Amino acid sequence: MAPNTTEERCLEPTEGDFEKLIAPQAAPRKFQIVYRNILTFGYGHIAALYGLYLALTQAMWKTIFF
Repeated sequence: MAPNTTEERCLEPTEGDFEKLIAPQAAPRKFQIVYRNILTFGYGHIAALYGLYLALTQAMWKTIFF
């Protein structure tokens, strides 16, 4: 239930109520190569390709579905 008042109030903010915010600008990134990560991901991809090769050429269908 609304309160008993005779005043009219505007609940929506107007243009002058708040200051305009400006987003901070990001500096350009400096990329750094981490060789341990490159070797780890490279090994994982090569192992996955070898596993796919074995699944298609050597493994039985029963083994693949299991």
